[in-house]
Amino acid sequence: MRFQSFYNFSLVPILLGVVAIPVFAQVNELPPMSSSEKTMMERLKREKQAKEAQKQKFSPDEVPTGVVDSVRETTSEPLEKTILRQQQSGKSNNTVTLPSGKVIMMPKNARLDYTGHGWTCERGYQQVRDECVRVMIPPNARLDYTGHGWTCERGYQQVRDECVRVMMPPNARLDYTGHGWTCERGYQQVRDKCVRVMIPPNARLDYTGHSWTCQRGYQQVRDERVALLQAR
Repeated sequence: MRFQSFYNFSLVPILLGVVAIPVFAQVNELPPMSSSEKTMMERLKREKQAKEAQKQKFSPDEVPTGVVDSVRETTSEPLEKTILRQQQSGKSNNTVTLPSGKVIMMPKNARLDYTGHGWTCERGYQQVRDECVRVMIPPNARLDYTGHGWTCERGYQQVRDECVRVMMPPNARLDYTGHGWTCERGYQQVRDKCVRVMIPPNARLDYTGHSWTCQRGYQQVRDERVALLQAR
């Protein structure tokens, strides 16, 4: 009797569970989604796929169908990647389509400028009308700091389209630009020569090194130095 009552008692939860499962499933059954809700769910799914594609740095060919447009709408692709992607896809190197849809026509040997809305020639090329032409560098010259022109090497000066060696007179040296000359300290320029500075008594070289000034207590009168009268 004890075994039979225990057996009957243990069957009660099982029977209740069998009855409760269909009831619970019926109570929690969701109503069918409307068309607007389905559209919203699809949009959220595409946005999620687009973010995952951006994190994994997929190329446009690797992104699943229907995600490319979402990537372009929800992300801002760097211009450099846009150019590289378009070049790898076989598009013209002279045409760049920005994420905004704007198309920039660029000549050969050009790139986007720092604004991202125009173009500039590559280093070693200069703009001539709507083209980028190679910079013609004469002997003893090099590209300048802009990369779009040339400058003479140190010790040479530009004469028309050439670089000519700087001709220095005796007692002269290259100036700070490297393309001209200046007299050594103690000499002054007279036409194309460096002449020694003639220092009168009670005078010394000035701060430039190319002229003279009176010693303390003296003033200049014409080309001589006279003592200042000091009343005591």
